[in-house]
Amino acid sequence: MQVEGTARGRDLRYQQVTAEALDLRLDVVRPLDTRGTVRLDPRDVRAGGLQLRTLALRAEGEPAAHRLELDVDGDALQSAARC
Repeated sequence: MQVEGTARGRDLRYQQVTAEALDLRLDVVRPLDTRGTVRLDPRDVRAGGLQLRTLALRAEGEPAAHRLELDVDGDALQSAARC
């Protein structure tokens, strides 16, 4: 079984967090064994006093062998993490 999907949103708000746009893509090859990829790309995120132009999250693999990437670009913060 395989699950594929794409979701897009604009002008999102939750409590004190806003995002101008959000893209979510997923491709899960084996949902019961959790193997696949997920990409989450919100843009122009504001939370409290922090403003982020991009915040990209990517996850792929399976529980025994996986990879997670996070890239952040904002006025007061630029960072990348891989594990």
